[in-house]
Amino acid sequence: MSIFGSVLSFIGGEGLASNLARVAILGFASRLLNKNTNSDQNDEGAQDLVDPGVRVQLDPSTDNRIPVLYGESFFGGYVTDAVLSADYTKMSFAVTLSESTGTLLSTSAASDYIFQNLYFDSNRVVFKSDDVTVDYTLDTAGNQDIKHRDLVKVYFYKGQTGIAPAGSAVSIPAPSTVMPGWTAGTHPMTDLIYAIVEVTYSRSAGVTGLPNCVFHVKNSMKLPGDVLDDYMKSTRYGAGIVAGDIDTSLVALNTFCSTGFSYTDADSTVQTGTIAINGLVDTGTSVLSNMQGLAEAGSSWLSYNVHEGKWSAIINKTGTSIASMSDTHIIGEISVGGTGLSQLFNACDVEFSNTDILDKTDFAKISLPSGDLFQNEVANTMQLKFPFTNKQNVAIKLGAQALKQARVDKIISFVTDYSFINIKAGEIIDVTNTVFGFTNKPFRVISVEEVEDDDGSLSVKFECLEYLSSVYDFDIQEVTIVTEDGFLSVGAIGTPDVPIVQKVQQSNVPRINVTADTPSGIVDSMEFWLTFDTGVASDANRTYERIGSVGNPDGSLLTENQTVAFRYSGLNQSDFFIKVRGVNNLVSGPFSSPTGLVAFTPEVVADTVSDSPVAGLGGSLMTLGLLTLLNNVDDLLALANGEKGIFDTITDILFPGRALNETNAADILVADSDFINAVGQQTTNISNYSIDALSDVDTVTNQTSTTGDVLAWNGTNWVPTDISSCCDVASKVPAEPATPPGPTQCYLTIDQQYPQDRTTWAPNVQTLPDGNPDKAPVTGSYFIVFTDPEQGFYGPLTVGSGNVKLYKSDGTLAETLTAAQCTISDRILELPFAARDPKTDYYIVMDEGIVEHCDCISPEIEVATWNFSTPHYKVNAFAIGNITGGLLTYVWPALTFGANISEASTICKPGATLTLTFSEAMVAGSGSVTVEVASGGVAGTYTYAEGTVDGTSITWPIAVDLEFGEDYNIEVPAGFATTARVQQVLCDATIPAGADVSSSADTITFATTERLALSSYTLFNYQGAANTATEAITNVSPQSEIKLVWNNSVTAAATDLYVKIYKTGAVLHQEIKVNTSYATEFSNEIIRIVNSNEVWINPTTDMEIGQDYYLTVDQGAFVDSCNSTNNAITSPATISWSMAAGVTVGTTIPATGGEAQNINETGIVMEFGENVEGGYGQIVIKDGTGATVATVASDDSAITYGEI
Repeated sequence: MSIFGSVLSFIGGEGLASNLARVAILGFASRLLNKNTNSDQNDEGAQDLVDPGVRVQLDPSTDNRIPVLYGESFFGGYVTDAVLSADYTKMSFAVTLSESTGTLLSTSAASDYIFQNLYFDSNRVVFKSDDVTVDYTLDTAGNQDIKHRDLVKVYFYKGQTGIAPAGSAVSIPAPSTVMPGWTAGTHPMTDLIYAIVEVTYSRSAGVTGLPNCVFHVKNSMKLPGDVLDDYMKSTRYGAGIVAGDIDTSLVALNTFCSTGFSYTDADSTVQTGTIAINGLVDTGTSVLSNMQGLAEAGSSWLSYNVHEGKWSAIINKTGTSIASMSDTHIIGEISVGGTGLSQLFNACDVEFSNTDILDKTDFAKISLPSGDLFQNEVANTMQLKFPFTNKQNVAIKLGAQALKQARVDKIISFVTDYSFINIKAGEIIDVTNTVFGFTNKPFRVISVEEVEDDDGSLSVKFECLEYLSSVYDFDIQEVTIVTEDGFLSVGAIGTPDVPIVQKVQQSNVPRINVTADTPSGIVDSMEFWLTFDTGVASDANRTYERIGSVGNPDGSLLTENQTVAFRYSGLNQSDFFIKVRGVNNLVSGPFSSPTGLVAFTPEVVADTVSDSPVAGLGGSLMTLGLLTLLNNVDDLLALANGEKGIFDTITDILFPGRALNETNAADILVADSDFINAVGQQTTNISNYSIDALSDVDTVTNQTSTTGDVLAWNGTNWVPTDISSCCDVASKVPAEPATPPGPTQCYLTIDQQYPQDRTTWAPNVQTLPDGNPDKAPVTGSYFIVFTDPEQGFYGPLTVGSGNVKLYKSDGTLAETLTAAQCTISDRILELPFAARDPKTDYYIVMDEGIVEHCDCISPEIEVATWNFSTPHYKVNAFAIGNITGGLLTYVWPALTFGANISEASTICKPGATLTLTFSEAMVAGSGSVTVEVASGGVAGTYTYAEGTVDGTSITWPIAVDLEFGEDYNIEVPAGFATTARVQQVLCDATIPAGADVSSSADTITFATTERLALSSYTLFNYQGAANTATEAITNVSPQSEIKLVWNNSVTAAATDLYVKIYKTGAVLHQEIKVNTSYATEFSNEIIRIVNSNEVWINPTTDMEIGQDYYLTVDQGAFVDSCNSTNNAITSPATISWSMAAGVTVGTTIPATGGEAQNINETGIVMEFGENVEGGYGQIVIKDGTGATVATVASDDSAITYGEI
């Protein structure tokens, strides 16, 4: 029986604990089964838990071709061999990089290779003194990562010859002594450039495979003439052209490319550049394409002279004519071609591999000045690619030259006598022709072709491109795209705040939880770095180790201020600092300041278990399971002669009935018949139990149990117990008294800091004195200016309690000031620190309550919220006289007032009140307030004594009813009220009584609401179109609704009042009670109010076509918000309408009263006055005697509806 089956049988008792345990173990088994079942469904974002250091079988790739390096490049290679050490701890990789090139044409020397640098994931590798063992890597900011220290070794070779890193004289051992199983005979690596990388496996360090290596290698063969000569001659990777078939133009090409050209670098400094080939030649590409690409990178093109049978390089440069041709030399006519305006290029994008960013793809964008464009020329961009160019200035030169060359669009072709056969492609000639007006016009020869005429004579055919020397005149200006370490800057990553460290020291897993906020910029992840160098004073001299990084699980960018959390365990008792930074795939941002000193003392403690009965049940279940497991310990210790691995042995103990090699827990459980039977039995047992059947529950002894009792353990059994005396029986939880909220502490606000905090300082905002956080003076005091959020400062701050501490950014405490040692000047707190060190980063922390003002205290200044630096040069100390922080002078304001009627925006006729609200307390003056009708007359007069005073307001009821829709004026005389100013005692000052002032005269206007009245009414025609009017409407549909629009918002009267619909002649069609509802009359939307002022009436009886109707409304049927009701609408002319006349029969076939016709031929046709369709009823056909001949339903298929 398996452990799971045994446990289920062990807990087969009849007690409460046993039954709860059975439920728990069944639930665990269910979760296990579900977990294993669901594991086959790979959730998006799930991580592969396979150790990347385990054995992986790779199929061979037969299409990997070894490239050829010319000049310098940053590139990886192909793993061509890998050998595991005998102790299974090291793997050695042979990484083949390039073919080895031949002899230089210019010097006859062999190609020389330099192992310039090595990068792991864009971080430069620094070797130890043996120049093969990795010591650490450096990122763009100069930060060290020791992850690969002593675990990776790199050896660089050309064939059997070792090449030390640049600047090193160390002798590199032979490859056969480094790579296991190699000999010079079996693995000669002839004519190859390669590296051997030895990796020692270390899961704890995260080194489990070959790093992502980028080699920076330089080849001395880089001049375009040398490169073309080598590639064209090579039979191993090139064209295999014999030396005699290449002319001497490659020597001239070397001279031209070495001469140099001027350009302006990104720092606006004039420099001299040269053209060189830098890059990898893909040996899988056709040799002719590679030859053309190499020639283009050397500002030239290749030509094959059929006459001489030689290859040559035509240099694209300025020159002079070597021959003149005129009409006397030209046989026949000249053909002239060109390019249309719409095909002209005026900009180009040059794609190249930029050495400044490790040969990553970059683009140089070139545009012609608008003044160089033709009128109406459209934008057109040329796309260029120079795979063998890695310098920005060269790419710009080649691109600008190609762009300007493409705009020289005149191409001519002609035939001359044979005397010009020695002219070569690329040379410049001048042409004179009277037809085209050419006079010694220069052209560059594109091609030269020998032509045999019909008579056997020979002539020469030329194709030439117009030559302009201005093509080679251009300014080359580099742009700043790189950081000082040569990496592309993908935006500026900001400096993050100091991370927060939470220590969990007493736990089953002691750990630290570190949180950090993401800085500004493009940030893929946040890196967490730790150092134990707490005794090193300067943070720059401490050695940090990266302990982890955190990004978004979906790979998206982190957003600014997004908080990321990192958990780190496994620390011993130690002191350390932690700092963080943001990174992306190309650059790393600056580090935060380090945390303060973290003293970590871990104590491993077991998870505690409560002694409550419920917790005891869980413990019992664990005990039962462990008993079964412990019974099998002897089997674990009895492993015999290594016949089984420990995993198989443990699995056999847990699941003795498993199939051979079966390791999936779900499959094993399902195959375990004991377990399955036990599950079924225990499930049945549980479902059959009642609480009274449990052996340790006694519900019999206590017969007085009532609703609300609970089961409690009495030492023997679980018994019903009354807990109403201690607990809220209704909710079964102890009733806790409500805790009144405590007082809210008021905090002063920091208005200014001198120096300012680096993270909040705005450089474009100048303050006096200059609070630049990077120019903090080393002498004199620092200052804080406060404001009070509850009232202004009429009196100074007072001293509180606590400390202010000045720290260096490495956590070193520089000085502590008590509150009593600080100086107060009005609302300025002066911090008289001793002299500080220059060129040092500092931060200040301050306890809350250092100073007080009234009910408010100064806030706490936490770590890393006030950061600044002292410069290396002298800065004047802050002068308190230049800091704004004085007290306020209390000024009594002018007395103002305003009027309000009824407090609502709608002023109704009855019940209005008049309120005057003054800006401060007042007493009676003289005169009366009058309310006058704008059109004439007085509506009321009010004295101060008649009003009700409430604080700064006085209110009167308006005794008379105001008229609807009338304008009124409130006249307030001068001196109606005066102030009663007395001495003001503030929390920080006493303000003497001010001189009293009287109110001024003023006129305030208002208008009352219009009386409720009907504005318009609407009915609808057959097509549903609205007919709105204030008088009679025609052509109404029998099923039309009636919409009444009022001038004010309305509600239906509560009493039984009606709207009634009449036919002409006062014949009642339908009456509808305005307060009808479904609840009372079981009617739904017969009458409803929409948009607050529209009453919609939906008659339940259709109106008759061709009739006239009108509607009446009872007096007071509708009421507005001012309690104004509608007047009765009784006139037939007020709301009236005419129904549509309906359709009438016009002509018929046969005609009425006409001659007899044979209707079997024509059928019966009825023509109406408008288009019709089938309705209801029948068509009856009768003969002359009145007898019915036929009856046809209107929807019968025998009837056709349509237009005639």
